[in-house]
Amino acid sequence: MAAVTLFSFLLAVNLGAQVIVILGLLGGFLTPALLPSVSDNAPALFLYIALLDLGVAAVALRRRWHYLVLLAALGTALTQLGWAIQFFNAAKGGRALWIFLGFEALFLALFFLRSLKTETHDRKDTIWLAAAAVVVGFCALGFGFWLAAFPVLGRQPLFFFSFVFLADAGLLALPVLGRAHRGIALGAGSLTFVLVAEWIGLFAPHGPLGAALAAIVIFALLHAVTVPASAWRPGVLPFTAAGTVAPFLLLTFLLYRVALWNPMPVFGVALVLTAILLAAAIVKRADWLALSALLGSGLVELSWQSARFSPEEAIPALVFYGLFLILFVAFPFCSAQKEKAWSWAISALAQALQFWLIYRVVTLAFPNEWMGLLPAIFILPAALGVWSLLKLYRADPATGDSRLAWQGGALLLFVSLIFPLQFDREWITLGWALEGVALLWLFGRLPHRGLRLVAVVLLCAAFARLALNPA
Repeated sequence: MAAVTLFSFLLAVNLGAQVIVILGLLGGFLTPALLPSVSDNAPALFLYIALLDLGVAAVALRRRWHYLVLLAALGTALTQLGWAIQFFNAAKGGRALWIFLGFEALFLALFFLRSLKTETHDRKDTIWLAAAAVVVGFCALGFGFWLAAFPVLGRQPLFFFSFVFLADAGLLALPVLGRAHRGIALGAGSLTFVLVAEWIGLFAPHGPLGAALAAIVIFALLHAVTVPASAWRPGVLPFTAAGTVAPFLLLTFLLYRVALWNPMPVFGVALVLTAILLAAAIVKRADWLALSALLGSGLVELSWQSARFSPEEAIPALVFYGLFLILFVAFPFCSAQKEKAWSWAISALAQALQFWLIYRVVTLAFPNEWMGLLPAIFILPAALGVWSLLKLYRADPATGDSRLAWQGGALLLFVSLIFPLQFDREWITLGWALEGVALLWLFGRLPHRGLRLVAVVLLCAAFARLALNPA
């Protein structure tokens, strides 16, 4: 059959007959199935398949019948799965690695070699080769679920994640380096996310914590940094945002699967990821990335605070909450888009979030009679933002500048919280009323509709509280 296949390829090239090469291709891939073996002879089998793929690729590239490469990829994937069903077991993990990743590398090489020889205006020739690389790549990445089904292999995080991330990186190379469709990266990222989450769910409770954290960092570097580099345009924000928030989702899942009472490992990774996203927002002039950083880090912080907090770990928690606060307060001053409201709004929201977290830690671990000092301290970063906008960046309140509205609103929030936190009962209602009046006062000098809306809501809430609970 191998000789017949080779002869059909040569005949097809000379006669220009596509039917002949298709029949030869089918015969070549059917040969292993028609000659089944009771013993595993994977090296000989896949050496034969590799030579067959190279022969098909040579014919396809010479005659410009590029769809044949896709057919060869489908045949290769089916052969791999057939071998796995019949022969794969936990002792053959290393063999599976070179079988699946080796063929992914082969089809990637064919794609990039053809891309180098193809003119920019003639990129349609590479679509079939990209599709072939996608088929073999997703076959390799999907085999990760098969590996996870074997506890012996799953408990070897170095082997498991090496396989998964190498297969993932091969697929990412297509859109990032080869300018293939960005949907490939989205699919690869989604599948890799599920694989990492599955490993955390199955093996992280009894495995090394460092392996799970390292896997999350590698995933972030591949998908929150590399992939968005080809998709910074506003039209693909959902695609890019999915990669930036996903690592924080994995960290949150890890928090609930592993009893991490000490927040330092998870908060340390979250802090690094946040810093990377904020730096990317500055370099790429994409301040919306800071919102992803705020949502992701906030999710991790709130999850740990609600599920794992203990008074013994209050000091490390306060340190990290303070570091997150410093990052977000400094961000608008470093942003390349200081004239826009994005960075200042995110900074104001981050101040409110970190205040709540720090307040909860102090209340639970260090209760005292001077809680009103806490919002007084938070007045400082908000006041710094307002002062900088007025003095350094020449913001004009008369124009209803949104940047001033956000920073000024945060400033008045902390001012109005001093009395409610220092006292209780009717002072809480008074605090709401004071905040509403203060926002109306600010609206008179800074005509921004959002200030008026929030002020009305607060005053209505204060009135309702007094009406329903006069005490």
